[in-house]
Amino acid sequence: MMFKFGLIGYEYDDCLLLLKRRLEDRGHKARILNPTRIPRVVQTAFSPEKMIYDGFDVREGDCYFLSEMGLREPFFHVSYDRELWTKLRGRYLKFAADETANLNFTIAMINILTFFRPIVNPPHIYASRLHYPVHLHRLAGRSFNVPSFMTATTRPDGYDEAVPLNLDEYKNWEVLSFPKKGQADLRLWCKRPGGVKYKLIVMGKRLMDEVLLFPETDKLSQKKPLAGVPEEVVTTALKAAGELDIKFGEVTCVYADHTTWLMGIDPSPDINNLENVHNLGVSSALADYLIDIAANTGR
Repeated sequence: MMFKFGLIGYEYDDCLLLLKRRLEDRGHKARILNPTRIPRVVQTAFSPEKMIYDGFDVREGDCYFLSEMGLREPFFHVSYDRELWTKLRGRYLKFAADETANLNFTIAMINILTFFRPIVNPPHIYASRLHYPVHLHRLAGRSFNVPSFMTATTRPDGYDEAVPLNLDEYKNWEVLSFPKKGQADLRLWCKRPGGVKYKLIVMGKRLMDEVLLFPETDKLSQKKPLAGVPEEVVTTALKAAGELDIKFGEVTCVYADHTTWLMGIDPSPDINNLENVHNLGVSSALADYLIDIAANTGR
């Protein structure tokens, strides 16, 4: 049986193009829908009877994959003197407000689509991703072992690993040229526990049968079979993904002294990097997972 898949993201994204090719190689149809073009460039309309994107009724798709959500195209990046910025600021903030409305419209449309078709992952997953500390707070509250963390623009004493929060000035809508106190690039700093680091790929209620292992004394990754991973790491990864409602993503754990530390879950991992750099066949496994969802979902 041939299925139709909708891949929501940028049409020039190498990861989406790779996934599209894998689905088509298996005899299915796949179409990329760019949400940043809604509704300014691509005409859309939705009602209880239909949901149109550029002339295509998205309700015709059997299953959808959402690669990213929450950001529009990066804003233009320029520098003005204070006098010129004072004149332009009102118009610029009006443009920013319009972009906010466009984003809310897009999220509404995709949320409505989730009532009719399965989506991996749904929009609310990415809302949490943009606020990465939410993951750690929620998991800590559910008795998972998470590292000590704090946000700061410079490295705090005793903290050794930084996670970008994607809050740079390209995505801020206030004065680009004059950040307060001259500081930018806010990061989440963690105290990384010693031990072996694992990167596992979750697909629904299971994990890919291959994982990446990073020995404590070596930064180079090693591809290992899932069967060789400590059971506690496997169980922790699956439980954490279930707690956050993540159906597809990269789970990072550190294992030492029979304790598993959960470092984070990325619901939008770089598939291209995992394949080309680490030789992990994520796109094929993801394509099979999406096909399985489509085959087991009643229309």
